[in-house]
Amino acid sequence: MDEEARPEKKRPPKSVVIQSANLEDPNHGKKFLGFPGSQEHYGGNQVFIPVEGKPTNILILISSIIIFVSTGGVLYFFFEGTMYRNTNQFEDLLCCIFCNGNAIGLALLGVFNTQYGKWQSDRGSKFSSVTSYFVAAFFFILTVVSFGFWISFQ
Repeated sequence: MDEEARPEKKRPPKSVVIQSANLEDPNHGKKFLGFPGSQEHYGGNQVFIPVEGKPTNILILISSIIIFVSTGGVLYFFFEGTMYRNTNQFEDLLCCIFCNGNAIGLALLGVFNTQYGKWQSDRGSKFSSVTSYFVAAFFFILTVVSFGFWISFQ
Protein backbone atom coordinates (compact mmCIF):
# COMPACT_ATOMS: atom_id res chain seq x y z
CA MET A 1 0.00 0.00 0.00
CA ASP A 2 2.87 2.37 0.62
CA GLU A 3 3.97 1.93 -2.96
CA GLU A 4 0.62 3.04 -4.35
CA ALA A 5 0.51 6.25 -2.25
CA ARG A 6 3.92 7.45 -3.44
CA PRO A 7 3.95 9.08 -6.87
CA GLU A 8 6.71 8.10 -9.21
CA LYS A 9 9.64 10.48 -9.41
CA LYS A 10 9.87 11.97 -12.88
CA ARG A 11 12.89 13.77 -14.21
CA PRO A 12 12.42 17.40 -15.29
CA PRO A 13 12.62 18.11 -19.01
CA LYS A 14 16.02 19.05 -20.42
CA SER A 15 14.78 22.27 -22.02
CA VAL A 16 11.70 24.45 -21.76
CA VAL A 17 10.55 26.77 -24.53
CA ILE A 18 8.54 29.76 -23.34
CA GLN A 19 6.62 31.45 -26.11
CA SER A 20 4.41 34.51 -26.00
CA ALA A 21 0.74 33.96 -26.74
CA ASN A 22 0.59 37.04 -29.00
CA LEU A 23 3.35 36.69 -31.58
CA GLU A 24 2.42 39.83 -33.53
CA ASP A 25 3.00 42.23 -30.61
CA PRO A 26 6.76 42.30 -29.74
CA ASN A 27 6.05 44.00 -26.39
CA HIS A 28 3.46 41.45 -25.25
CA GLY A 29 4.55 39.93 -21.97
CA LYS A 30 7.32 42.51 -21.35
CA LYS A 31 7.39 44.70 -18.30
CA PHE A 32 8.89 47.59 -20.25
CA LEU A 33 8.62 48.72 -23.84
CA GLY A 34 11.57 48.26 -26.15
CA PHE A 35 14.19 50.91 -26.80
CA PRO A 36 12.46 53.92 -28.39
CA GLY A 37 15.04 54.19 -31.17
CA SER A 38 14.63 50.60 -32.27
CA GLN A 39 13.15 49.79 -35.65
CA GLU A 40 10.09 48.10 -34.16
CA HIS A 41 8.75 51.47 -32.97
CA TYR A 42 9.36 53.40 -36.19
CA GLY A 43 8.28 50.77 -38.67
CA GLY A 44 8.81 52.08 -42.18
CA ASN A 45 9.67 55.64 -41.14
CA GLN A 46 13.23 56.82 -41.61
CA VAL A 47 15.30 57.75 -38.56
CA PHE A 48 17.29 60.96 -39.09
CA ILE A 49 19.96 60.27 -36.48
CA PRO A 50 20.58 56.52 -36.38
CA VAL A 51 22.19 54.93 -33.36
CA GLU A 52 24.32 52.59 -35.47
CA GLY A 53 25.38 52.48 -39.09
CA LYS A 54 25.96 55.15 -41.70
CA PRO A 55 24.18 58.45 -41.01
CA THR A 56 21.60 59.57 -43.53
CA ASN A 57 22.32 62.37 -45.96
CA ILE A 58 19.06 63.98 -44.89
CA LEU A 59 20.99 65.49 -41.96
CA ILE A 60 23.20 67.39 -44.40
CA LEU A 61 20.14 68.55 -46.32
CA ILE A 62 18.29 69.70 -43.20
CA SER A 63 21.31 71.52 -41.79
CA SER A 64 22.02 73.20 -45.15
CA ILE A 65 18.40 74.38 -45.40
CA ILE A 66 18.51 75.78 -41.84
CA ILE A 67 21.78 77.64 -42.51
CA PHE A 68 20.55 78.93 -45.89
CA VAL A 69 17.20 80.14 -44.52
CA SER A 70 18.71 81.85 -41.49
CA THR A 71 21.50 83.54 -43.46
CA GLY A 72 19.35 84.37 -46.49
CA GLY A 73 16.47 85.63 -44.38
CA VAL A 74 18.72 87.91 -42.37
CA LEU A 75 20.40 89.28 -45.49
CA TYR A 76 17.04 89.88 -47.15
CA PHE A 77 15.56 91.70 -44.15
CA PHE A 78 18.79 93.62 -43.58
CA PHE A 79 18.76 95.08 -47.09
CA GLU A 80 15.00 95.25 -47.64
CA GLY A 81 13.76 96.02 -44.13
CA THR A 82 14.26 99.80 -44.31
CA MET A 83 11.02 100.40 -42.40
CA TYR A 84 12.31 98.70 -39.26
CA ARG A 85 16.03 99.20 -39.68
CA ASN A 86 16.48 101.79 -36.92
CA THR A 87 14.66 99.86 -34.22
CA ASN A 88 16.55 97.94 -31.58
CA GLN A 89 14.13 95.01 -31.66
CA PHE A 90 14.75 94.52 -35.38
CA GLU A 91 18.49 94.22 -34.85
CA ASP A 92 17.96 91.79 -31.97
CA LEU A 93 15.64 89.68 -34.10
CA LEU A 94 18.12 89.56 -36.99
CA CYS A 95 20.95 88.59 -34.64
CA CYS A 96 18.80 85.91 -33.01
CA ILE A 97 17.74 84.39 -36.33
CA PHE A 98 21.22 84.52 -37.83
CA CYS A 99 23.21 83.26 -34.85
CA ASN A 100 20.78 80.61 -33.62
CA GLY A 101 19.88 79.35 -37.09
CA ASN A 102 23.51 78.92 -38.04
CA ALA A 103 24.31 77.35 -34.67
CA ILE A 104 21.56 74.75 -35.06
CA GLY A 105 22.65 73.96 -38.63
CA LEU A 106 26.30 73.68 -37.61
CA ALA A 107 25.39 71.44 -34.66
CA LEU A 108 23.52 69.10 -37.03
CA LEU A 109 26.57 69.00 -39.31
CA GLY A 110 28.70 68.16 -36.26
CA VAL A 111 26.34 65.32 -35.33
CA PHE A 112 26.49 64.00 -38.90
CA ASN A 113 30.30 64.03 -38.91
CA THR A 114 30.45 62.37 -35.49
CA GLN A 115 28.15 59.57 -36.67
CA TYR A 116 30.08 59.28 -39.93
CA GLY A 117 33.38 59.03 -38.05
CA LYS A 118 31.94 56.30 -35.80
CA TRP A 119 30.67 54.42 -38.84
CA GLN A 120 34.08 54.69 -40.57
CA SER A 121 35.81 53.54 -37.39
CA ASP A 122 33.55 50.48 -37.22
CA ARG A 123 34.47 49.69 -40.83
CA GLY A 124 38.19 49.95 -40.01
CA SER A 125 39.08 53.23 -41.71
CA LYS A 126 41.16 55.13 -39.16
CA PHE A 127 42.17 58.18 -41.23
CA SER A 128 38.66 58.93 -42.42
CA SER A 129 37.18 58.54 -38.94
CA VAL A 130 39.78 60.82 -37.34
CA THR A 131 39.21 63.41 -40.08
CA SER A 132 35.46 63.26 -39.50
CA TYR A 133 35.95 63.71 -35.77
CA PHE A 134 38.13 66.80 -36.35
CA VAL A 135 35.58 68.29 -38.73
CA ALA A 136 32.82 67.55 -36.19
CA ALA A 137 34.84 69.27 -33.46
CA PHE A 138 35.29 72.28 -35.76
CA PHE A 139 31.53 72.47 -36.36
CA PHE A 140 30.80 72.19 -32.64
CA ILE A 141 33.29 74.99 -31.91
CA LEU A 142 31.60 77.16 -34.54
CA THR A 143 28.26 76.34 -32.90
CA VAL A 144 29.50 77.57 -29.52
CA VAL A 145 30.96 80.71 -31.14
CA SER A 146 27.68 81.43 -32.90
CA PHE A 147 25.68 81.06 -29.67
CA GLY A 148 28.32 83.21 -27.94
CA PHE A 149 27.82 86.01 -30.48
CA TRP A 150 24.10 85.95 -29.87
CA ILE A 151 24.51 86.06 -26.09
CA SER A 152 27.13 88.83 -26.19
CA PHE A 153 25.10 91.09 -28.52
CA GLN A 154 21.90 91.03 -26.48
